[in-house]
Amino acid sequence: MIRSIKLQNRNNKKRKLYNKSFLFLLFFLLNFICNRDVLSQTATTFTDVTSIALVNNSSRGMGAAWGDYDNDGLIDLYVSNYKDENILYKNTGNDTFSDITDFANVGNTGASTDIAWGDYNNDGFLDLFLVNGLGPGYGDKKVLYKNSGDGTFENIAEKGE
Repeated sequence: MIRSIKLQNRNNKKRKLYNKSFLFLLFFLLNFICNRDVLSQTATTFTDVTSIALVNNSSRGMGAAWGDYDNDGLIDLYVSNYKDENILYKNTGNDTFSDITDFANVGNTGASTDIAWGDYNNDGFLDLFLVNGLGPGYGDKKVLYKNSGDGTFENIAEKGE
């Protein structure tokens, strides 16, 4: 009984630490991409700026990854959705984003869960890797989008490059 109480207290402390870490990260990212006047002036209160920033994802979002895919110095956002089209939001630089999913050819509709930006081929442009499926046996294939450098991507996982 005493041991389970100690474990429960330790888990609660970890949970509180994770919650504080998440809030700090969220606040930091919002401060980084948005004008500070849009956000609340205190660290404990947030203002929902999604409609102002034109980030309107009504699907079942599973993940989000930030990266400057077009090397314009502005951090862009990719959102994965479960069994709905994923969305690439281009940062326009004026505290708003544009949905450029169709133009960029990154609207995967699999059961996307995890996302990672990285320059796998060292060409100076961030490429995009998607994990589809919730585990073994869920069927959807992983996707590797190669950044063409012109704002578009090519799914090279299908080609086996």
